[in-house]
Amino acid sequence: MNRRISLFIVLGICVLFGIWYVIAPLYTDQAPQTKVATIVKPSEPLEPKFLRGHWTMLFFGYMRCPKICPKTLNTVRETWDMFPTPPARFVFANITPADHNELQEFLHNYRSDFYGITNDDPDMQYLYDKLHIFAQEQGQEINHTAALMLVNPQGRLVAIFTPPFTAQEIAADLRQIVG
Repeated sequence: MNRRISLFIVLGICVLFGIWYVIAPLYTDQAPQTKVATIVKPSEPLEPKFLRGHWTMLFFGYMRCPKICPKTLNTVRETWDMFPTPPARFVFANITPADHNELQEFLHNYRSDFYGITNDDPDMQYLYDKLHIFAQEQGQEINHTAALMLVNPQGRLVAIFTPPFTAQEIAADLRQIVG
């Protein structure tokens, strides 16, 4: 009989410890620590030739975006300004119809070395599909993927930067990833 009680007490303590181990982290005051860049296991290279031979950061957005795109473009500009030479080529993939000259003029308002592709470019559609980019019209705005994607010189996706992020955080991750 004493063995059963001892076993019951030990099992009870183990169950209580297990519950505490699972529930206690939910009640801590600390916010979970997250890294800005999620490192992605490289898979097949992305096909477009403009991604080869150098690091490329991609962002899918649209020129008339009221909040997310201007904020992200400003953050990338601030990040690039922290380096003597840009750590990667920045490509803004415009998800709405746009004239190429209008797009380049728009991007030059941020930095003269930002590149742009439009949604009628076959490479754009390939990247759109391959990277599973989300875009859905909601009234006058478009709800879309707001992540920055880093592609290595072999054309493989290696990191995804998801908002919220700062220029300092992105720069620190790029120094670690790109070198």
